[in-house]
Amino acid sequence: MRKRRPTQIKSKVFNYQVANRRSHAGSNRWIHGVIVLVLIAVAAGIVYVWLRNRELNSGYTVTELRKEIKEIKEDRIKAEAKVYKLREPARIQREVKERRLGLVQPQPGQVIHLDDPPPLVLADEGKAPEQPAGRRLWDAIVLGER
Repeated sequence: MRKRRPTQIKSKVFNYQVANRRSHAGSNRWIHGVIVLVLIAVAAGIVYVWLRNRELNSGYTVTELRKEIKEIKEDRIKAEAKVYKLREPARIQREVKERRLGLVQPQPGQVIHLDDPPPLVLADEGKAPEQPAGRRLWDAIVLGER
């Protein structure tokens, strides 16, 4: 490449030289570098905002799901308490009398007691069997245990 000479400008007041702006083809590289850096920064900002938005939406979803789980657990506790209440022998006897169903207590010879089947033994024989979910919920309601 050939170097261009500055342009000589002469006036009545000043005598000065002006550099030729198109002196080298690679002289604008720094501008391209700045543009690339700005584009990278903008892209990084967009990705950051997008990821933050997804994080917030996930947090809202988790909060809603936890609230729904809590409501379902409360409904289940209420339903199990209602089942235990409906199973009370005194309530059943009262219903029989009110509806005049004509049911009477069985004679001692009419009652057959069945033994409970032995509990199933799974792969973890050393562990004690866990209480049924209904019993755990009842204990949580009545005894205040978790």
